[in-house]
Amino acid sequence: MSLVSFIKDKVKPLPLKESGFVWLWLTVLAFIADYWTKQWADKELAPAFYGPVIEVMPFFNLKLAYNEGAAFSSFEGMTFMLVVLPIAIVIALALWMWQTPKTNKLINVGLALILGGAFGNIYDRIFNDGKVIDFIDWFIIWDGVEKHWPTFNIADSVIMIGVGLLIIDAIKNPENKSKKAKAQND
Repeated sequence: MSLVSFIKDKVKPLPLKESGFVWLWLTVLAFIADYWTKQWADKELAPAFYGPVIEVMPFFNLKLAYNEGAAFSSFEGMTFMLVVLPIAIVIALALWMWQTPKTNKLINVGLALILGGAFGNIYDRIFNDGKVIDFIDWFIIWDGVEKHWPTFNIADSVIMIGVGLLIIDAIKNPENKSKKAKAQND
């Protein structure tokens, strides 16, 4: 069975106006916010790469970093995989969104945010030589030593918010999962 026939058999898309696609404006908004902030960071925080650090408040700075890997710089240098895998995930999430009624707000907002963040980081990988621009730097001081969380960006933030919304929906509405499983078995 080919992938196309598998998708045709398993995916039951709704009419576009009734599907989660009506929430794609959030995807566009998240992508634009991510793109704009990365462009700003790349210009304003990069005079000599380790350019100025802007202290926003104690334990929070804006500091430029280029990430050639995935989370916590894992898979560094594997640009092809870091573009192809997220594109496959984006396709799967878009299909999920297409099958989800627009009234399922938590799921659709979560998926829209994840898609916006994914597009932002995919865009960076394609147009910045495999690197993602990061600039949000949170840290704590533990026994007199600064311990930094890995630097991240708006795309990473909206992806995490989106995942959080999906988790909340799964906890709050477990019947959605059982309805979907029942519909697929019929």
